[in-house]
Amino acid sequence: MDFTNATDWFPSNISLLKYDNVPCANITPWTSAWLVSDKGGFNYPITAEIVRIGIRKYWNDQRNASTPPLLEIFSWFFEQEDTLKGQMTIQMLEISSSEHCRKDLCSKLRWMGVSDLAGRGMLATYFIQCIMVTAYFAIHTASRCGWKPRRRTKSGWLLAAVQESLRPFLDATLLFSIALNVAAIVTLSRSYYGESETVTMIMSSVYIALYGVFPSIVLHSCAAPHMRRRIERRLMWVFIAILVLVMCIMFFSMLKSELDTSFTDLPRGLREISGWDGTYDDNTKFNNNNNNNDLKKLLVDDKDDQLKWESLCLNQRGVLIGFRAILGLASFLVASGFLSLTFVTNIFRIPQLRSERSRFLRKIRQHWWMISAVVSIVIMWAIVIVFCVLRDRLNDNTGDSNEDKKWTFGQILAVATWAPVLMEALIIWKQGPEKGLSGLMSDRFEVFEVADLGGQRVIKSQVHLPPSDGMEDGYGLPEISVISPLTSRHGSLSDSTAMETPGVDEMRAEPMGADSESNEKRQNA
Repeated sequence: MDFTNATDWFPSNISLLKYDNVPCANITPWTSAWLVSDKGGFNYPITAEIVRIGIRKYWNDQRNASTPPLLEIFSWFFEQEDTLKGQMTIQMLEISSSEHCRKDLCSKLRWMGVSDLAGRGMLATYFIQCIMVTAYFAIHTASRCGWKPRRRTKSGWLLAAVQESLRPFLDATLLFSIALNVAAIVTLSRSYYGESETVTMIMSSVYIALYGVFPSIVLHSCAAPHMRRRIERRLMWVFIAILVLVMCIMFFSMLKSELDTSFTDLPRGLREISGWDGTYDDNTKFNNNNNNNDLKKLLVDDKDDQLKWESLCLNQRGVLIGFRAILGLASFLVASGFLSLTFVTNIFRIPQLRSERSRFLRKIRQHWWMISAVVSIVIMWAIVIVFCVLRDRLNDNTGDSNEDKKWTFGQILAVATWAPVLMEALIIWKQGPEKGLSGLMSDRFEVFEVADLGGQRVIKSQVHLPPSDGMEDGYGLPEISVISPLTSRHGSLSDSTAMETPGVDEMRAEPMGADSESNEKRQNA
């Protein structure tokens, strides 16, 4: 049956359909359905409804007619020329992606987000790390600036807990930074070899990987004076520097091509295809066009519809801000690393930069740990806050498919990264440093606090002294017998040492002067 001849209320062709001032909620369902279809096909009920809306607007201008049945509308639509159907598709895309309709369209498109980096669990991980790093830095700085609480008090144990859990915290932070950089390099590699990766995923992975370096700098600055295994830690820092360098080179070398794809002007690109009928994939006119490689990647290869969402919904200004932030962070790391190696470490052995020749350099080197830590803390917090702001703005245009708003199993595991550090610090605070640290080892070893007397590290043995001796809490440093000189190689902790204890008698310290001959024998032993 020829519905066109049977009815006289249809326009001569679909180019006369009007959509002026039509609410976005009436247009965007058709556009989103077309974008997520396998071949750009036309959904029957949605297409019939969008054509009826256009006809109704046409009637308001030309004639006063009743609404035709949907079946007649759909049949009339498919009798139109292919080129006209392609033009209508482009018109719908232009209206839906306009400023006043974009948010409604984007909420209907499928966007899974980047929950591995921006999920709620990952944000919790970043904030927990930042809070812990800031707290450790504050307590450590107070100690180096003169805060010395009494040993057998909760404040003294709190200081010991921070000092003695700093090493595992630094190790966990360094490993976390390495993991972030390796993940970013893998993401960049996939995109480099042709797999579809969103710009959001690429930029987020690089941005967070750079973030991971700064907490490590803060903790390293605090722990450096008391660290052991320095060669191993330096090698780890060299490894991190290589990872960051490789990641930045890959990022800046491939970013332009990724941006060209993600910010393809979809309506304009489709308009350049001569005779396009509104479909793709198997459409000869679409696939044989030599100028639409980006369109093919966007419409045909993007099976999970993530590139389509970015093309129509991603704020280019936000991407530019993120790019500048990454460029600034990378430049800062390179510049600060060069300045530190040149002027502080003097790795190039420049005679004019020897500290004994310059009072200014001596002061810089003396306070360099504080300068680098404070600057890194400020940058660390700025990165997390900016990331959260950009994430929230991005999520404003997303729908229910966005997994950034959900907790996943991997995110819970990420939050648990800092649990061992917190548990170790809590145990040391509750039990005291000697008992708390001894609990980390088997019963073959025991931890004792050591003191530096005349260049010799010896074990402290606490005895009770009357308050009249001038001690505030009745405890003080008694006479100490030297069991054996202790060096930094005999232990694994900053101001304490772990000694093997075959028998308790071998660990007993005797007062100096009580039996000089016995003391001499113990030293020789």
